[in-house]
Amino acid sequence: MAHRHPSEHADASRIDINHATQEDLESLPGIGPALARSIIAARPFSSAEEVARVRGIGPALGAKLRPLIKASPGRRTADLR
Repeated sequence: MAHRHPSEHADASRIDINHATQEDLESLPGIGPALARSIIAARPFSSAEEVARVRGIGPALGAKLRPLIKASPGRRTADLR
């Protein structure tokens, strides 16, 4: 049985900002419906740090979110309207 490195386990529990639903994004601290929609509209992100480019997410909130999120390649096209 392969053992995962602790950082791999932590990464698996992070919310993927390129694929998460609005509800998933709203579960993050400081993210309400409007910011969740803004994150979805700004996809795709190439890194978790890029979430700071979303209007309404300043340096403090961006720093708070970084350990809780990841940005896998691609984005959910179902969220595009």
